Amino acid sequence: MIIKDLATALKRGFKQVDEDTAKKRIEICEDCPMNQLTKIRQCKKCWGFMDVKTKLEGMKCDLNFWV
Repeated sequence: MIIKDLATALKRGFKQVDEDTAKKRIEICEDCPMNQLTKIRQCKKCWGFMDVKTKLEGMKCDLNFWV
């Protein structure tokens, strides 16, 4: 799933969402049971790095908690 997310980000030129959107996404991730609660904050479902994935345009939560 990381490869799919990377391909999406590449197609969109690694554009970032606005700060408010990124903040809302990371807050949802922090409360999610799939959060590995490590320093790198990685999702156990998609294996994405939350600090990166939540900031990129075109990304979505694999559990549909945010788009």
